[in-house]
Amino acid sequence: MRVRPLRRSWEPLEIVDLFKGSPGAHARTLEAMNDVLALWAGTKYGSGQSCRGVLANCTGFIFGAIDDLDGRPRSQAPSMPDDAALHNPAGATAALFALRELYNPVQAVMGPVQPFDILVVSPAGAGPSHVMLVGTQPGHLWHCTPASGVHRGGWALGEGYERLHGAFRISDRWRWLR
Repeated sequence: MRVRPLRRSWEPLEIVDLFKGSPGAHARTLEAMNDVLALWAGTKYGSGQSCRGVLANCTGFIFGAIDDLDGRPRSQAPSMPDDAALHNPAGATAALFALRELYNPVQAVMGPVQPFDILVVSPAGAGPSHVMLVGTQPGHLWHCTPASGVHRGGWALGEGYERLHGAFRISDRWRWLR
């Protein structure tokens, strides 16, 4: 299997605490992130699905995990396309616009990525076709593929994915602080 190194660096979670919460909030949030990823790990692939432990596609997993972390079931909103997987080029644009609406505001990340940032990737010469979630440990990416379901991978773009379209961060991550 041929992989391409991911040309982004990883940095630890840094969330501005608007309410100056309790000490240790970042550590508890990382623990909650790990708990969410553990619940999704092993979920089988299913087109257009977002059901933890049962079936999910790449977008269903990513946004289901984010919803689990912050407690807002946005990815189940009726504005999502029936098949929100980006593997369907015709539906990719509609899915990205719908996700941007649901998770507004989302900011582009130009520098290092942090845990639970979202990476949008594709084959060379193609449009966006897959999303991955930055893991809580350096060198880890989480995603859902037809062959493996939800799993943790290394810090590389897997077979068939050669282009990073962008990295995105949910702007209201302060809600995740525990």
